[in-house]
Amino acid sequence: YGETASVPSGTARYGTAVFTYSDSKTGTYTQTVPKNAGTWYMKADVTGTAGYDALSSEPVEFTIAKARVTVVADDISSACGTQILPLTYVTGGKVYAGDDLGISLTTTATSSSKVGDYPITVKYKADSNYDVAVTGGTYSITPSTSQLQVTASGVNVIYDGKAHGITVAVKDENGNSVPGAVVYYSENELTDSNYGTGSTQSPTFTDAGSRKIYYYVA
Repeated sequence: YGETASVPSGTARYGTAVFTYSDSKTGTYTQTVPKNAGTWYMKADVTGTAGYDALSSEPVEFTIAKARVTVVADDISSACGTQILPLTYVTGGKVYAGDDLGISLTTTATSSSKVGDYPITVKYKADSNYDVAVTGGTYSITPSTSQLQVTASGVNVIYDGKAHGITVAVKDENGNSVPGAVVYYSENELTDSNYGTGSTQSPTFTDAGSRKIYYYVA
C-alpha cells in the first residue's frame, strides 16, 4: 500500500489488451487501478472487431499488502510532585499523505503519583491499509530533588475528653505543599523498610498522659 502500482503487461494477437480490476473474482471489473490493501483480481480484455471476437482472460488474483508502521513510546521520568511531562514517541515505516492513524499516548502517572513506574499506553485508529505494531513505554516518578521542610506539631492540652493526635506538614523549599508526599504514622518506630506498616492517619488519644508517635514522610 502507498507504493507506485506495478504496470501490467500483455500481448494480444490482435488489438490492444486493456486491464480491468475488481475486488471480487466474479464482480464488476473497471479500469480503476486499486490502491487500497487487500485481495484483488485483474483481467485482460481485448475489444472485438469485424474479423475477431472479443477476448477476456481468466481473472488473476493479486494482493496489495498493508503498509507496516511501528510506534514506540519513549520512556520518560520526572520528579515526584512535579507536572507530568509531554508524552512522545518515535515511528517506523511511513504514513502516507492524507492518512491519519490518530496516534495518541496516555499514562496513569499524575503529578500526585508516588515514586514508581507507570505504564505509557499507545493508542491509534485502526486502518485497513496499515499493519500497526505498538510498543508502550514507562513513566518513572523519581524522588524529588527539592529540600523538603517537614514540621510536626503535637498537642499540650488539659484533659477534655476529645481525641487528639499530631499533625505533620510537608512543604518544598519554596514553602509549597508537596502533592506526592505521603506521611505514615505509628506508635512504633518507622524506618525505610517498614514505613508501609504505618497508617496515613495519626493515632489519636483521649486519656490524659504523654504519647510518642513516630512519622515517616515518603
